[in-house]
Amino acid sequence: MNINIKGTGIELTPEIKNYILKRINGLEKFFRGQDKESINILFEIAQKNGQKSGDIFHADCVIESLGEKFYASTDKGDVFEAVDEIKDILFREISRNKNKKWDVFYKGARKIKDIMKDASNYRPWKK
Repeated sequence: MNINIKGTGIELTPEIKNYILKRINGLEKFFRGQDKESINILFEIAQKNGQKSGDIFHADCVIESLGEKFYASTDKGDVFEAVDEIKDILFREISRNKNKKWDVFYKGARKIKDIMKDASNYRPWKK
């Protein structure tokens, strides 16, 4: 997995980097059967100053894997809350996509089974 972490308007301390890596590596279980070098992760975190409610941290993450793209974006008052929210959004999006693929597979398998049942009942010599 190629993970690129970018900080805009914020200093990326080792604590923040390790926290991001820990959360993003938790999503690795969805990509078990794939080549690790084919997965690119771009994570950007930015600090917006001058807000009435104080500092706001904006986090973006894009995961590219075998022609599929997963994107998440959030604004939170704390860096660690933003990273957790990104992880949750990506978890839902990736698992929903995985479930859709399996649903299409099962739908096709059911259709083939119905065709095979109809073909086994077809007996032109018995009318």
